[in-house]
Amino acid sequence: MYNDEIAPGDQLQHHNARKTQAFYYSFLEFGADALSSEFLWFTLSATRSDDVSEINGLSFGTFAKAQMMSFEPWSSTGFQCGSIIIWAKVKLFVADESAIKFTLDVKGASGNLPCFKCRNCLSKKTFAKTRPNSDLLSITDIDYEAFLKHDDNSLKANAQFLAEQKSVLKKIQFEKLQTSLGLNYNPDGIILSGLDFMPISGTCYDPQHVLLVNGVFNSEVGQLIVVLKSMKITISDMASFFQSFNWPFQSKSGNNLFDHRSNSSITDKEKNTQC
Repeated sequence: MYNDEIAPGDQLQHHNARKTQAFYYSFLEFGADALSSEFLWFTLSATRSDDVSEINGLSFGTFAKAQMMSFEPWSSTGFQCGSIIIWAKVKLFVADESAIKFTLDVKGASGNLPCFKCRNCLSKKTFAKTRPNSDLLSITDIDYEAFLKHDDNSLKANAQFLAEQKSVLKKIQFEKLQTSLGLNYNPDGIILSGLDFMPISGTCYDPQHVLLVNGVFNSEVGQLIVVLKSMKITISDMASFFQSFNWPFQSKSGNNLFDHRSNSSITDKEKNTQC
């Protein structure tokens, strides 16, 4: 199952009432090549984001649980497909960091544990307050082997502990506990739902976002530009380099990526925001 928010129209407007939460599904048995085709991903639901936000409580986590629950009959009675019956269950949830955060009711960057899959990886600010020589690490650490991983049971245990403390702790204490565990308490969410879904082994950060969309590629290119600038390589040099390639017929953006924009094509609003 895959989730993403679709935002038709102006991406910069203050409130886009057309924003839509879309869920899709496919079958792992299709294999990687087939799953790279949009024609083998099927729409599960498309709901206005404004409508989702009106659900009581932690709305998105509750809404995402309902999407997963819609597959439950497939795991017990299956569904008819031509002359055969297919059984299926939600095995893997794929999304970007933001969607995973709201789907599983984890705090992400607003908690002490930015990555819900790690048990000892702290935000930079939180790590600065820890005692030295502990097994806690900063999110900036690059020693991958030193990270202690959550498993499905340990994450569920933390969520269950949070539920048990809800009626014991005062509001401020409970909020601090949520921040420490990197979880938001949602009794109607996926982790506490009893669904046959494994939140750690069954959740995957979308590779397209990790590598391309605001991901590793953006960071690497940003650092490369700084190096090129120090080598006296100009924008015109980069433009010439990009124009030396044969770009796909329907994607010519590479040829004019570094072109100067004429003033006639720039709106007054854009002129005011240019550096």
